Amino acid sequence: GKQVVEGSYLAVLLKILGTEADKAPSLFDIASAAAEAGLPRDAVLCCDMVLRRDGGDLRPLKLKAFCLNDLGEYEEALQAFNLLQTRSSGEQNDPFTIMGRGNAALGLGRYQESTRCFDEVVRMRPDLKEALVYKGFTLYLSGRVDEAMEIEEFRSGFEARFKSELLK
Repeated sequence: GKQVVEGSYLAVLLKILGTEADKAPSLFDIASAAAEAGLPRDAVLCCDMVLRRDGGDLRPLKLKAFCLNDLGEYEEALQAFNLLQTRSSGEQNDPFTIMGRGNAALGLGRYQESTRCFDEVVRMRPDLKEALVYKGFTLYLSGRVDEAMEIEEFRSGFEARFKSELLK
C-alpha cells in the first residue's frame, strides 16, 4: 500500500512540476525540482523517500535541512544539519551548511550559537555578504544593536528597509 501511495504522490508531483511520468528523473531530481518550484514540503517528503532507500547519499539530507529551514521547522533543520556534519567531514567545512545551521539556530532564538556559525562562515568566506547580513540580524535580535549596526551589509539593508517603511 505504501508503494502505491508513494507512486501516486510522485505521479501527481511530476504533473505539477511539468515532468512526464515516463521520463521521470531520479527521486532526488524530483525533490530538487520541488524545492526550486517553491514546494519545500514536497521536497522534504521526496528527500525522506530517497533517504529510506539510500541513506548513504547525503545530498537529500542537505536539501531536506535547507527546506526545513524554509518551512520554519528549525529544530528538525538543526538536527538534519548536525547529522549531515557528523556524517561528512566535507560538510563540517562547507560554509553553506554552517550558514544553514546558523539560520536554524537563529530561528530557534539561539543567538550565541547562531553568531558562532556566522562568525565561522565569515572567517571562511569574508566575501559572502549573506553571512554578514544574517550575523547582523542575529546580533540585532539578541539586543546587540550597536554591534549589528557596525556591519555595513546589515546596516545598509536595515536603513533602506526602514526608509521604505517610513515612506509608506
